[in-house]
Amino acid sequence: MKRSLFVMITVAAICCFAGCAQKAEHKTVKEEKAASTTSDTTQYKSEPKGDIDVLKKSYPDWIKNGEVNYPYTLKSQELKEAKSYNERTKLVNVPQEITESCSTAELLHLIEEYPLLDLSLYDTMDIAVENYRNVNTAFDEFFQRENGPKEALNALQQNAKNLSAIKDPEVYKRTLDGMQLELYVVLSAHGYESLGAKQAANVKQIVTQMKDAIEQDQANASTTKIDIDKLITDKRWTKELS
Repeated sequence: MKRSLFVMITVAAICCFAGCAQKAEHKTVKEEKAASTTSDTTQYKSEPKGDIDVLKKSYPDWIKNGEVNYPYTLKSQELKEAKSYNERTKLVNVPQEITESCSTAELLHLIEEYPLLDLSLYDTMDIAVENYRNVNTAFDEFFQRENGPKEALNALQQNAKNLSAIKDPEVYKRTLDGMQLELYVVLSAHGYESLGAKQAANVKQIVTQMKDAIEQDQANASTTKIDIDKLITDKRWTKELS
């Protein structure tokens, strides 16, 4: 009896140790992933100098009147009839040649007008951005541009001025989604270092405005789910925004 009890205790201890080891390994992997996410080792690109209009013959559906826009919207029949998410992403993936010729401001416009953009599908901005970078060249290129934070800050300030005047619920939600993306870029390690004291103070004001807007938006049963508090209390940015 004593021998059986000893064996049972030994087996339980081994299982417990193995479980703890597995948890520790999982935690280490998560910490390493988090560390790799927060480190800023990207080799940034300069903005190209050229005229996007030279590509309009090759991509008439994408380029019109000197501007790049998606040939489909979320209401387009082509997107509705696509059989899978993968098919839909292919239909609205910006051709690489266009992406590499776009100004950084044009890229920001493309990622904010991306027909399949919906931040409510993701728990964190890191996950959302990683997903969109994997399926759309405009996202990936924008986050490699050296002047991305500057363009994001300009857009963030402009959208903050116009937000209260927006009456259309869909436009309001897309604007908030765009502002969250812009804030994410501005608060990145690469972006925040380039802010002056006045700009940093302005960003704090905008964050307060966004929090109020999102609370109001949620009260109106919007699908905006990413918690702005979760975004701005990230360990990377808590100190700067406190």
